[in-house]
Amino acid sequence: MRLSLIFITMLFLTTAIGFNSAQAQDWNQIIKACASDREADDWFGVSVSISGDYAIVGAYLEDHDASGGAYASGAGSAYIFKNTAGTWTQVQKIVTSDREAGDEFGCSVSISGDYAIVGAVGEDHDTIGGAYTDGAGSAYIFKNTAGAWQQVQKIVASDREAEDFFGTSVSISGDYAIVGADDEDHDASGGAFALKAGSAYIFKNTAGAWQQVQKIVASDREAGDFFGESVSISGDYVTVGAYYEGHDASGGVYAMGAGSAYIFKNNAGTWQQVQKIVASDREEWDFFGTSVSISGDYAIVGASGEGHDAGGGAFVNRAGSAYIFKKNAGTWQQVQKIVASDREAEDLF
Repeated sequence: MRLSLIFITMLFLTTAIGFNSAQAQDWNQIIKACASDREADDWFGVSVSISGDYAIVGAYLEDHDASGGAYASGAGSAYIFKNTAGTWTQVQKIVTSDREAGDEFGCSVSISGDYAIVGAVGEDHDTIGGAYTDGAGSAYIFKNTAGAWQQVQKIVASDREAEDFFGTSVSISGDYAIVGADDEDHDASGGAFALKAGSAYIFKNTAGAWQQVQKIVASDREAGDFFGESVSISGDYVTVGAYYEGHDASGGVYAMGAGSAYIFKNNAGTWQQVQKIVASDREEWDFFGTSVSISGDYAIVGASGEGHDAGGGAFVNRAGSAYIFKKNAGTWQQVQKIVASDREAEDLF
């Protein structure tokens, strides 16, 4: 199975870009969380998401079921934590109803309100447990009912094939969810084969049933772009990272592995690409699009391989950086590049 590392940054934008020190807030660590049944090589924390008083953490190489038995190597699991009077406590461990070795459930997670979605990039079966297809991938939706998170649906791509890795990335917001399949090869209509160009699938909750409503791809898709490596949804906007894509926003100036991200908007139920965004200082192997997140008028894109500081100097190999974009009159513009204060080589920030 493919070993997919997902680099996730949780950033909270509470003031406008360019705030001064008088407006700044200090973020203090309030708890360190780990799994109640932690073991070596579980990879707890490979994916995380938070919404209100709940948080979910993926451990995609964890081997045991929810009760701690039924060993299955790399089946994966996820853990739900709840904030009660300021204390975050594990309230549940969740696994899939059809878990098997190598499913890698928990490689991606997202939570919104009473729903959570978890990707299982190595899972091989369709929604009813048949039609074995190696590495096609799947995702599972859980609902909070009276404090207990229960699996309500397993979802797969309508055009699933071997090694699509559907579930590489997931995001959920309200009645919509998006699932990335970064190794998928076909366009939105199922044709135009391009090896590992990547795609993403949008699902909508209608009367409690999550149904695929659209498959999206990049307007300038090419083989090896890995569109869908990262996804994020917020309201009427979706952003999708294609960390290996090589062209600038206009489709020229090729730089291998520079990376890009794509913004889609929901217009009367149809999700349409409205913009391609790239870093202002893009270079080869920056991997812009490794991670993405969007909320309101702001979007952030991680570039784990990028090596320069916020001013464009002080090269440090693969220290990593992130770029913040703001929507102004419908156009997303880069407003800031951020790096770690203690950046070093191979940090992959």
